[in-house]
Amino acid sequence: MGGNATVPIQIVALSLVSCKPITVTSNGGLNPEDWIVSVSLSNEVPQTPGQITILLNHQDGGTFDSILPVVPSLTFTRVSGGATIYLDPGPPIDLSGSGSAWTLPFGPGGFDPAAFGITPLPAGIPVDSDGNCSFDQLTIGNSNFRPGVGTNGCEFVCVFNEENALLGNHGVTIPGDSDGDGWPDSCDNCPATPNPGQEDTDGDGLGDACDPPGGTLNFNEIYASHSGVDDREFIELIGVPGLDLDGFMVLIVEGDGLAAGTLDDAWDLTGFLVPADGYFVLGDAIVANADFIIGPDNIIENGTETFYLVKTSNPAAILALVGTSVDPEGDGATEIPCLVDDLVEVVAMTDGDTGDRVYDGALSISLGPDGSFFPAGIFRGNDFPNPWCADFLDFDPIANANEPRTPGLPNSPCNTQVEPCPCDPVPPQGPVLRVNGFIAGNVATLTAGCVTPAANIAFVYSITGTGPTTVPAGPCGLTTFDLSPPLNLLGVAPADPTGVATLAVPIPPGTTGIPVFLQSLDLATCTTTHNLIAVVM
Repeated sequence: MGGNATVPIQIVALSLVSCKPITVTSNGGLNPEDWIVSVSLSNEVPQTPGQITILLNHQDGGTFDSILPVVPSLTFTRVSGGATIYLDPGPPIDLSGSGSAWTLPFGPGGFDPAAFGITPLPAGIPVDSDGNCSFDQLTIGNSNFRPGVGTNGCEFVCVFNEENALLGNHGVTIPGDSDGDGWPDSCDNCPATPNPGQEDTDGDGLGDACDPPGGTLNFNEIYASHSGVDDREFIELIGVPGLDLDGFMVLIVEGDGLAAGTLDDAWDLTGFLVPADGYFVLGDAIVANADFIIGPDNIIENGTETFYLVKTSNPAAILALVGTSVDPEGDGATEIPCLVDDLVEVVAMTDGDTGDRVYDGALSISLGPDGSFFPAGIFRGNDFPNPWCADFLDFDPIANANEPRTPGLPNSPCNTQVEPCPCDPVPPQGPVLRVNGFIAGNVATLTAGCVTPAANIAFVYSITGTGPTTVPAGPCGLTTFDLSPPLNLLGVAPADPTGVATLAVPIPPGTTGIPVFLQSLDLATCTTTHNLIAVVM
């Protein structure tokens, strides 16, 4: 895995006909006429080769970048009267893609194209490559490269059906598509209700058209550590009053040291409802307004942890995994997304130690450290749907004055916006790295904090793991990164006067589930941040 190859490609046959006529008007919108449009390859201009770069980042496939120049020939035929207009060559078109998904048919994961409504093209079928009514090409058949279907490490995921959705809108039937929206049932996030756009506002894998009534459930506040005995720990959820919590679970996965990847805790909320105030609190026995008692004290560990809110039809299967590793491969991606029906939300708290891990995309919402310490707690300013605050709950459980904890009550507003680190001068705080929005098809933000003001900051990544690896790094000369080779430069960004540098990074579509190992380098002091493992959501 991790290999890539670039090969030349060229289009050799093209024959398309519009599903419906286009309407052409003249004289300022008058005299409408319907025309059928046909597209084939130009007979006048030769086709220019393009190229495709294929990346193998999973045993069953990966992603590819491609560019395919096309010089078309266009034929317009008037519906009334049959008049024909030819345009050859037509305007050139570049068919390009970045981060597109591909899968190996019948590979180790057993991907079967037929199960996804894909009919392989047999060899030997004559085709008219340029629309001149002469069958001048024979198909060469299928290959072991199937674009349009990717894998997220749990299952195969359709990403090829945007064109089919357009056909569905025009009434063209797609095999195995019960609701006629252009997405075969095995790829449709709402197979019984037409939704050609596949909208999924809450990102739960179930289309908006199929989301059940009753609203959502989310993390709102987590209090994990305070002075004295930790007997005031709690996890506050917020949701629609009366929401049935059957199948909902809260999980915690360890992120520290050799125990990283262990499912520390799992609580099944079956049988409970969200109270009338909209807050559901899991807490220690003495926590005010607790609806679900998790224990007497010291339940949530004071170290890097990933918190999950999930929904499953089999809570017993999850409970049976408590105390075992849910990341047996050690790749930063647990088995949890494959074991539950809905991964509702993931958030992490971290103490910033080198080598700690957070899991399953939580790096996009990873909060901490507080100086050089594990945060006392995290909260959303004035409640969900507002974002998590950069400041942390009060470590003093008695005073409870500076950012007070509020189990079962509305949260305080944020005092500060989300920043990469507090940059506390005591104890000394080195550069830190944070990732936000690490989602396939999204533009993620990498933020290096506590770096030299106005200095250039280099952001690098690896897809093979952690290091160490020593490489030349510009003005810093030979520099050791905690990443495995090969190292790749994402970009260089200048730090602002406060010592914060940000870099926008497009995340290719079809990369969900892929772990990426990240680190940044202050080119003024030649100091690296800790490394991070980000799993594409």
